[in-house]
Amino acid sequence: MEKGSHDQSGSLRGGMIFVLVKAIVFTIAFLFVSVFVFGMLRCPDDSMSPSFQGGDLVLFNRLDREYRASDVVVVKTPKGLQVRRIVAVARDKVEIDGEGLKINGHLQSESRIYEKTFPSKKGISFPVRVKRGNVFVLADERQNSVDSRIYGVVNERDIKGTVVSVFRVRGF
Repeated sequence: MEKGSHDQSGSLRGGMIFVLVKAIVFTIAFLFVSVFVFGMLRCPDDSMSPSFQGGDLVLFNRLDREYRASDVVVVKTPKGLQVRRIVAVARDKVEIDGEGLKINGHLQSESRIYEKTFPSKKGISFPVRVKRGNVFVLADERQNSVDSRIYGVVNERDIKGTVVSVFRVRGF
């Protein structure tokens, strides 16, 4: 065998190993980011309509732990994972009555909500004071949704992440 052909097969093998190592490193990095930094959830229903529709994929950031009113989050509830909007944080007083949603005594005018907010007949009683480490969440589609009006405040440990993007996926 000639020396030149041996050098070519050695460099080809070295190139293939280099590409394989790069692919493995990329795969490990992708898995790390997708497991520990970001998550994806398919919206199970239209409870966050019109912002999110049933079937949409939401990308959420698992590392964001500073929650503010109006943040959309993925929450672990007794019914499974839900996408909900935070309406009140620690030290806020939440009331829902015939007038609608009141935070700290002020009637809320929510630009993304197209219907009045009423208490649930089978839910918690109001007013509710949100304690440290908790939030109060509501669905955007308020008529028939299960949210904090039913199950009460949500512990921040049960928030899986803050929604950062939505992907419209219909018919899959």
